[in-house]
Parts: sequence; C-alpha cells; structure tokens
Amino acid sequence: NIELYIRDFVNDEMKSKFGGGLAIRNVEKVGGDFHPSFGASCRSYVYLIDLEDDAEKNDEDSTNIDDGSSSKLKRPRITQNVVPKLNQMLQALEGKELDYYALSHGKIKTQTTLCTLYHARAAIVEYDIDTDVKDEEGSLADAPEERGGCATKKSSRRKAICFELIGNRFLRRMVRLLVATALREAGKDLVVEDSRDDDDDNSCEDDALIKILLSKDRRLRSRAAPPDGLIFVGAEFHS
Repeated sequence: NIELYIRDFVNDEMKSKFGGGLAIRNVEKVGGDFHPSFGASCRSYVYLIDLEDDAEKNDEDSTNIDDGSSSKLKRPRITQNVVPKLNQMLQALEGKELDYYALSHGKIKTQTTLCTLYHARAAIVEYDIDTDVKDEEGSLADAPEERGGCATKKSSRRKAICFELIGNRFLRRMVRLLVATALREAGKDLVVEDSRDDDDDNSCEDDALIKILLSKDRRLRSRAAPPDGLIFVGAEFHS
C-alpha cells in the first residue's frame, strides 16, 4: 500500500545519503483536517549543553549573568554542581498551567500563551565524540587526497547537561529561553557561595522561574540559548 511504499522509499533515500542514522518507523493516513502542529497533544524536546568542568579557569573566558539590573554577576562555568538547583526550579513548573509569554519570542500568533509542562528535568549524560587526529607537523592526518587512506579519528567521551521537557505546547524559542534563564538563575547560587560579601542577596529560589513567568516581563529573562543543542524528540497525536 501507499503508506509502506512511502516509508520504504524515504528510508532507502535517507540510508543512501545519510548512512541509515535516521529512519521512518511508521506512516499513517490522516484526514484533511489534520494539522501537524495544532493537532499534537504533547511534544517532547531535549536540550544538550556541554559541561565546562574540564575547561581552563581564567577570567578572560568568564561571562556575566544579566540579572535585569545595572550590575552584572559573574557566571561560573557550567558544571554538574548546577544540576540540583536546576532540577528544583524545573520541577516547580511541572503540572502547572502557566503563562509562558515572558519566555517566548516575537509576536504571539497562537490563541493562548498558557502552557503545561508534564515533565521538566535536568540530568548529566555522556556521549561519544570523534575528533580529527593531527600529525606531528600539525596537519590533519585524515586528508584522503594526500594520504590515500581512511580518516584518522580519535574517540572521546564528553559530559553534558540534558534538559528534558515534555509539554502540551511550546511557544516560539520557549525551550531555548527557558534553558538559558534557568542556567542563569541556578548559577546565582554558585556565585553567592563563592562570594565574600555576606550581604549578597542574589541567591536563587526554587520558584525563580515561576516568578519570572508571573511577571509577564520579557526583560527579566535571559537571552536564548544557541539553537545547536536543541533536539525535537517527538509529538503525540490523539486519534
């Protein structure tokens, strides 16, 4: 039938071009009123951001936390120490219908900015990465036109923070804005712990994200995280 033909044809094309890393598992016929965005009852995203535990610590590489005031707080490197606070803030969002206007971008084109996150967590994950190996002269050892051989790769393991988000709807850039703002707020606790000023009251509360949402003030959020780490996992549709 046509569904199987489409599945097999597309899978064969993707395998020939991309090596089979991506495949269609099922194809279903739907009615003319089906909409891939508005018809979804649930969507899932993950966002990956590499840890900086092993990076060199120097002031030139440090960045600042924009807390909405005229002062700037120095942001500590993104390490696994920030994960517990991230989880406390993210779990505070679960199961609540909240207005995510403050964590959206551009003109609102949807009927509502109310969203419910069924699952919001952060965890440490590991993944493999292949890097090109250089010879003693500093040139890449995997140039096939010069060496006539296969590419020389070195595999290594990296750690990253994985944000897991499942919700009934997501606004434009909502995931990236949520990730960046959560990292900024969670980072404040690390700054305060390292601060010598006992009067510093910039610590992060568990409901910090909820307070930003309730304010409906986009100026209180952080800039969106880069799009590179965003992954759309899938969507569910009710028949």
